[in-house]
Amino acid sequence: MPFEKRILPLAVLIELFLGFECGGFQLVLIDIAGDYELNNASMGALVTVQFIASTFVPLLFGHFSDRRGKKKVIQFFLPFLILGCAIIVFTDTVVPFCVGIFCIGVGYGISESLISAALSDNDPDKAEKTINMAQSFFSIGAVSGPFIVLAFMNKGADWSVAFLITGICFLVLYPLLCVTRFHKKPIVNAGENPGQGQSGFLLLKNKVFIIFVSSIFVYGGLEVGFSYFTGAVFEEKLQAPALSAFGISFFWLAMAASRLAVALAKANTKKLVIILYGPIVAVLILLAVSGSAGFAVLLYAIAGALLGPIWPTLMGMATRRFTDHSGTVSGMMMAGSNSAGMIMPIVIGFMFDKWNIPWTLCGLSLLAVIGIVLFVWIHKTEKARNFSVDKIWK
Repeated sequence: MPFEKRILPLAVLIELFLGFECGGFQLVLIDIAGDYELNNASMGALVTVQFIASTFVPLLFGHFSDRRGKKKVIQFFLPFLILGCAIIVFTDTVVPFCVGIFCIGVGYGISESLISAALSDNDPDKAEKTINMAQSFFSIGAVSGPFIVLAFMNKGADWSVAFLITGICFLVLYPLLCVTRFHKKPIVNAGENPGQGQSGFLLLKNKVFIIFVSSIFVYGGLEVGFSYFTGAVFEEKLQAPALSAFGISFFWLAMAASRLAVALAKANTKKLVIILYGPIVAVLILLAVSGSAGFAVLLYAIAGALLGPIWPTLMGMATRRFTDHSGTVSGMMMAGSNSAGMIMPIVIGFMFDKWNIPWTLCGLSLLAVIGIVLFVWIHKTEKARNFSVDKIWK
């Protein structure tokens, strides 16, 4: 069986369960804040704790995984995620919760970044395709998470059930990780591709790579802006808290569909991200001025469809561009994406408290404009270097 067929089921399950944690956490965040008596800025800080771990650990160990193997690194760090879930389930104060969510972030960041790099190693020419495929299941997990958690809560469980289910899923998954073979990619001669065969940290001097990281930072800021403050938008702005679960779930459902569509169909990557970023500006402005909760659910679905393919496409393009350092690249790209998740929840929470939700949403639309500018810059730079981003699926 080809390597990519052996590892793809593992990648799908990892992404599915990570998505479940993400969607579940988004749903119960406002309940957690209520139990711990936190304001919007402090509520955002809880999200930031997870993103701190998922930012810096992949950044530090991505280069190590290129030398020692991505499987070994995932095997070592995934139990941190399971431990974090256990800590949260058995605690009832905010400080241990922060310790637990930090541990979850450690396993989360390593697993998502290195499984993406491993998929790229298996077949660089189809990196964007396979990563979009795996990420579509992340979105499916994020869709199902709120409804499953809500069903248990309606039966009397508290919000910690989201983390209980996540921990059990990864505990069951761990043996599959141990028996799955990862592809060992050949080392590329430095003379064949500039930046290859050298220290991965020299990528920080590469203008193209810096633009890639900046672009995925913009994506991370937009995703956090839409997803983690859904409860606040529906409860405080629209006075319809019962629809927040639908907003989150339709956001991730549309994201899953668009990622799957991109994975299965040919696409002009050069134009794809630009086309997707543009309408996001309009969606944010409409969400800011709309007073209809039902229309807001529709807007969340449209936002999910537009944002869906951006992260896996950027990750696939970057790991394919620098194949000899795919672990380092994925770690730095993950750091770029998650640093937005680390910074933006506090920024957005502060803006919610200081100003109001509509003005905050309008401010977020500027990120989409920056995303367009950065991706045009990527295309022009890559074209000048005769690196094609047009034909990515063969």
